[in-house]
Amino acid sequence: MKLILNLKYLNVQSMGYIKSRLSEFNGRYKLTLTKLLRMVFIAISPRSIKLKSTLKSGIKITGFNRPGWGGRGVFISREDIEPEVKLLKFFLKKGDCFIDIGANVGLYTLSAANILGSQGKVISYEPIPSIFNNLSENVSLNNFQTIVSCRNMCVDNFTGSSKLWMNFDRPVSFSLKKQTDVEKYIHTFSVCLKDLVVFEKLDKIDYIKIDAEGKELDIIQSGKNEILKFRPVVQLEGWREEMKNVFLDYKFVHSINNRNTLVIPNEIFENLSISFDKKDWRIHE
Repeated sequence: MKLILNLKYLNVQSMGYIKSRLSEFNGRYKLTLTKLLRMVFIAISPRSIKLKSTLKSGIKITGFNRPGWGGRGVFISREDIEPEVKLLKFFLKKGDCFIDIGANVGLYTLSAANILGSQGKVISYEPIPSIFNNLSENVSLNNFQTIVSCRNMCVDNFTGSSKLWMNFDRPVSFSLKKQTDVEKYIHTFSVCLKDLVVFEKLDKIDYIKIDAEGKELDIIQSGKNEILKFRPVVQLEGWREEMKNVFLDYKFVHSINNRNTLVIPNEIFENLSISFDKKDWRIHE
């Protein structure tokens, strides 16, 4: 990565950003010189630009240079931002169906589409209009329009109109669940998992990724029968003990370095061609 840095632009605000990012890397990610230079690039670049990244798979992805919009983390760490991204190839094959709930700029959407190929199906849900537009642009940028269907709506435990609360004024924290005293919200439409299967005319689901800022359990419960029928791998942000009542004969694999949990059917787990290193993962029945 070639960067020409003019140090006079490294003001107090820029250095504050770099310092905050470095603290996040402590103990979580391997910090390389390349990543450090990317942080500097973010700090000195206008907030109006879109950050452009190319993953090792050749996927191109852009995202806003704004805190809490999802683009910065991908720009700095690429597919290393979440270890589950690099595990998709062990769970998915050509022709499979992948559901991305809370797709943001499309890191998982694009990575899955690249694996599934022209016979596969990816359905991505992103309710925030500006980020949805960014997601759609990234799908077109990679020529995945025939594989990926983008939906500008939420997934919840009911179908109908709803409010998306603008928690902390950061899109990555926006949620159908009000988490602060914030009074700002945007109107959106929600669909429950059961109705989603009907609307999309799905006869199978192989993997569901859910990043819904506290609504994961509601979403799962809205499609309990569908999960029992299709037995997909389910990736959740966070974990609640009550979810074990939904997932029968599953293994629960939790990443130590982030909040995600992989919920894997026993019949899939037993035939995986990978092993989970105990330094990075915890496995529960």
